[in-house]
Amino acid sequence: MKKVLFLAFAAIITSVVISSCSHNDSYDSTYSLLTMQSAQIDSFVLANGLDMTNDQISNASGVVSNLYSWGDTTKKVSQDSSVVNFTISVWGINNQLYYTSSDSTLKFDFVNTSSNSTLVNNLIYSSGSILYYYLSILGTGGQIDFITPSLYQYGSTSVTLGNQTIPANSPIYYQLQIKSITTSSASAVN
Repeated sequence: MKKVLFLAFAAIITSVVISSCSHNDSYDSTYSLLTMQSAQIDSFVLANGLDMTNDQISNASGVVSNLYSWGDTTKKVSQDSSVVNFTISVWGINNQLYYTSSDSTLKFDFVNTSSNSTLVNNLIYSSGSILYYYLSILGTGGQIDFITPSLYQYGSTSVTLGNQTIPANSPIYYQLQIKSITTSSASAVN
């Protein structure tokens, strides 16, 4: 009986140790990628003479930004009733343009998400939370440029925007401007 208990206890300890090591390896890998991409982002900012500093808005490690304007802070997003109309350019830090809305305005409905285009859903939902975050805090006329490590964007997944594919594990440079914020037609029903 003691032998069976000892073997059971040994099996539990072994699985805990293996699980713990796996977690540490994953953490170490993520931290290494974040550290490497932060250095790449810093080099890109310096080489291109961009006026960007460590992001004090999101406090996300490795993100750099230049906030040009908060916009009209009396006209900000309410996540339970707003539609944001915006323009955006999406670049790789290899200076490859992946997508630009140019003169056309994209629409993101926080309430009636099924009305959003596939392109907008790929931009917002495939990108983790940082782009969604900026869309939700800037007012009409708000403008920000920011570069984010892949950890806060598409991560280890490649994403297609228009006819371009952003490779997995790619730091991304965004140029975002909020054109208008209106009330979602879906919020009137709620």
